[in-house]
Amino acid sequence: MEMKQCEWLILTLHVLIAVVTFNPEAIVADSSMHRQRLDEVAKKLADDWLESNEGKKINDEAERINSEETIAAANGKIDAPKKAVSFNTSFMSQLRWVCWRTGLNLLRDPNASIVQTLVYLFFAISMGVVYYKLDTSLESGIQNRAGLFFFSALQVIFVNLGSIEMFIKERVIFIHENSSGYYRVSSYFLAKIVCDIVPTKALPIILFMVMTYFMVALRLDAGAFFFFELILVLTTLSAAGIALLVSASVTMFAIANIIVSITYVFMMVFGGYLINLNSMGVWLSWLRYLSIFRYCWSGLLVNEMPKLEFCPRTNLTQINGQVDNRRCQPGAQYLQDVGIPYETAWDLWVNVLGMSILMIVFYVGCYVQLRRINKYK
Repeated sequence: MEMKQCEWLILTLHVLIAVVTFNPEAIVADSSMHRQRLDEVAKKLADDWLESNEGKKINDEAERINSEETIAAANGKIDAPKKAVSFNTSFMSQLRWVCWRTGLNLLRDPNASIVQTLVYLFFAISMGVVYYKLDTSLESGIQNRAGLFFFSALQVIFVNLGSIEMFIKERVIFIHENSSGYYRVSSYFLAKIVCDIVPTKALPIILFMVMTYFMVALRLDAGAFFFFELILVLTTLSAAGIALLVSASVTMFAIANIIVSITYVFMMVFGGYLINLNSMGVWLSWLRYLSIFRYCWSGLLVNEMPKLEFCPRTNLTQINGQVDNRRCQPGAQYLQDVGIPYETAWDLWVNVLGMSILMIVFYVGCYVQLRRINKYK
């Protein structure tokens, strides 16, 4: 009897050592062991586990889950209900730490901080040099201002193409950390806006577009200057919202880049600079109200043009052998020609309102898409 127990003990230890060291060949390598005896040892180990308290507990839990899934399938609910994620820290604590990590990532990545800042500085100086000290001549004053405002809108919008990869690049990390209860979706989303989008997109515009404003000699009026800054900041934040919405909805960067680029181009077409929207049919021209280009360009023109008067460099111009006595033209005339209302303060601030509504829609859509990401695959 004692020999049999000793033999069982030796066989059991031999099997356990082989399994723990991940060396199953050792089990069959010993010619003195028989396959039948090894099967008996394995069966006894399994039976002892099932009869233990821990084994019974796990088996009962498995049967309970299986019964719940069976009932759910019978009721037409194939997916079993998932346990809600619990958070051990407050919203503000999560926001603080995610902001801290986002800020550190910006400082550690030169492409996200230094390079983008230099890009904004380059564009600000280049626009200031190209449109240096705009005059109020009828020959070039109106055209140059319209071109400056369109180019400004173009720059602050297309620079946000770099934001497309934000949620695509961090999708795996976000899914893991959110499903593990590290932070809420709202904490993560708000931290990205406050500590990534605002410092890298809005802040450079506030700082560097000041140079452009005074280099090109726009109206020296405090109200006009702050509106210029406001409309450009709202424009770049709205463009970033489009990029983030697509980034939260698409998993491939190439597809997201195409979608955002096409969206920007269509908005540019309906901005009013490339084509006079009054010449379009009603069935198509309504798309102007969905264009951030339109609100930006119109706002900048209404802010600058109505109080200016553009006069020819000389009153007499030779046209086809005839003398034409040219007269000064108010800036408001150009706004009438392109179909932009300007008479009241509402005509100015409606562009801010329209831009703000679109921006809110984009960011709310982005937040909803982040919440809809399947975190339990």
